[in-house]
Amino acid sequence: MIKLRENDFKYVIQDISHVYIGARMNYEEVGEHYDTPARLKSAIYRCIMEETPIETLICDHLLAIKKGSKSYYVYHQLGAKIKVGYFVKKVDKKGREQEEYISRKYSFDDFMEEQSLWEKDNDYIIQEIYFSKRKLMSLAI
Repeated sequence: MIKLRENDFKYVIQDISHVYIGARMNYEEVGEHYDTPARLKSAIYRCIMEETPIETLICDHLLAIKKGSKSYYVYHQLGAKIKVGYFVKKVDKKGREQEEYISRKYSFDDFMEEQSLWEKDNDYIIQEIYFSKRKLMSLAI
């Protein structure tokens, strides 16, 4: 089981070409964060808030998104990538079982296709969602 502290995966970071958002933030925190781009704030308040409460965590919302919803189209249009971490049990050459931590990045479409996998397995954490600033500038709200 993955144990989290209060502020693990709660951040909004920008570099030259991407925006990274910690998936343990709720939409209210993202909207109020000083580093959140204005265009993203607008998309949150105009599109996502129509479907989900403002105190919903991003990681929980990603698991609840249905194809064809406004949230789906926002994340699809952003070309969002989702980083997921999980443990896998592996057996070494001596026959000992060990847990190995794996961090994997999914495109939004791949993440949505594997949504049934996330519902079955509880030993994972959605760490962050990120997308390019170029896609954010072309987002039609």
